[in-house]
Amino acid sequence: MSEKRGRKPKEIIFDRMKIYELLAKHGLNGRGLAKELNISVPTIAKALGEKKIGIETAAKIAVFFGCSIRELLLED
Repeated sequence: MSEKRGRKPKEIIFDRMKIYELLAKHGLNGRGLAKELNISVPTIAKALGEKKIGIETAAKIAVFFGCSIRELLLED
C-alpha cells in the first residue's frame, strides 16, 4: 500500500542477541520460527543477522514473543 504513494516501507534492525535469547527460551531455531510464523527462512535469517527487515515482519516476530518491537531493536 505505501509503495503506491511513492513512500518506502519502514525497515528496522533487530538486536541479534535479544532474538537468540527469546528463541532459546521458546526452544526454537531460525527455521522453527520461520515455520511458526509462516515467514520465509531468508527473512528470518536477515532478522537474526542484524539486517533491515520490514515493519510488518518485525511486528509478527514481536507479537510471537509477546513483546514490543522497541524492546527488540538494536541499540545505537
